[in-house]
Amino acid sequence: MASMNKPSLPRGNRSRVYQRIVELMQTDPTLSKFFPVPAAWSVCDGKPFNPDLVGATPFVHLVPRPYTTAWYGPDSMAGILQVDCFVWLPGNSLGQYNALDALDLWEILEQVFYPLNDREKQQAIRASLVAEGAKTGLVMFSQPATQQQAQDKGLVSYGALQIDVTRRISP
Repeated sequence: MASMNKPSLPRGNRSRVYQRIVELMQTDPTLSKFFPVPAAWSVCDGKPFNPDLVGATPFVHLVPRPYTTAWYGPDSMAGILQVDCFVWLPGNSLGQYNALDALDLWEILEQVFYPLNDREKQQAIRASLVAEGAKTGLVMFSQPATQQQAQDKGLVSYGALQIDVTRRISP
């Protein structure tokens, strides 16, 4: 059977903003210590998160989802991009990781977008997101990081972040 090449799709604003979010997360020095790139990341496969498939090392699984869109002005639309974030911490029943570690990791995720006491860096991050199509570049942590046991294997933290994205529809 012959293989067909996939036609390339033009990257839209949501995709570009999502790619920038992933880049910011994966290049953060603190996060990359716990989650080496690319081995500890799943960012585009669209499959549901399954802790049985990720093994015995910490893992991040991101799922981008478009949200509702509405008129932003006479020439543009605005909508929310939601990023579901699953963080896997293995072996909490063995004392490897626990719920406090999950809280600390979520705070590290927040600091990716809002570095502590560094207003210049915060503004640069927002500007980079706006350059890709975000409305203001402000990331909202819309779903708190809930924690779920995966039997004795580990702990899954699920949370979500949202960002407003705009798209011009006429020149």
